[in-house]
Amino acid sequence: MYPEQIDFPFLRLLFECRVSGPLIYFTSRRGETLKGLISREMKKLFPCSPNLKCDNCSMLEDPADCEYVRFFRFDLSRNPFTYVIVPPMNPRSVYHENDKFSFEVRLIGECASFEYLVKYLAPAIEQGGLLSGIGTWYKEKHFGRFNLSSIYAWQNQAWETIFQEDSGFLLESFYPESFQKQCFSNVAEYSKIRFYTPFCLKRNKKILSEPTIEDILYFSLMRLRSIYNDNALKITDEIYQSIGQCKTTTCQCERTGSKKDTNYFIGEINFENLPQKLVPLLKLGSLSHIGKGTTQGYGGFFIVQQ
Repeated sequence: MYPEQIDFPFLRLLFECRVSGPLIYFTSRRGETLKGLISREMKKLFPCSPNLKCDNCSMLEDPADCEYVRFFRFDLSRNPFTYVIVPPMNPRSVYHENDKFSFEVRLIGECASFEYLVKYLAPAIEQGGLLSGIGTWYKEKHFGRFNLSSIYAWQNQAWETIFQEDSGFLLESFYPESFQKQCFSNVAEYSKIRFYTPFCLKRNKKILSEPTIEDILYFSLMRLRSIYNDNALKITDEIYQSIGQCKTTTCQCERTGSKKDTNYFIGEINFENLPQKLVPLLKLGSLSHIGKGTTQGYGGFFIVQQ
């Protein structure tokens, strides 16, 4: 595959929420918190019992075809969905009544549809905020409760309001964005990658504390394979070998935490001489995040122009 052939639909959805309980207290793992809420509440939208484990599903002959499994049980799915939850970037931990916080969900590839937003995501987030809540102490004294106040969709390089608390959905439908259209709309020279969420990159059984630009391109290719659901997919040898032209000049990363004996890092990588034909692969990695824990928001980075 040539980089200019990379294309797939995607939706960037921004959820704005207003605290309705006494307070919400987020830990540093707010991405896991949000995914847990969506997973827990989405399960209630399916005809099976919320307490029934997917491994022992009695509703379907093969649970691998279940849409819930494709979202949250990658180990059981033949064709899992590719998505990213980007947690609130504000480092603030405590939100009081009527304060607002927001987070982003990116639906990539096959699950990038208005139908999945209306059928699963919006109801799960809305009822989860009203009935169960999130964060530390969410099971006590109505802590962690919130209202879904607005939803915005990234359309034509801007955020467009598509849902309001008092009005519901403002559109009957809309189309996802095209990766190729977005990627090739701006040709520029890039010289830096800056991670805005912690990353964990493991290659050849080794955790990379100081990844190179070659490593970033490698993990971006891994994400391409997951989007296309093709583990054999690769960029043409001639173009992939051009990675050697790009040199990492500095890497400034520091450990920011660990989970289950896995270290996470944050920082930036400076490089030079990046061939333009490799830019789409980097932009794909930037959109979809790379490494471990992408569905919880880990591995997110910006590509910075010279």
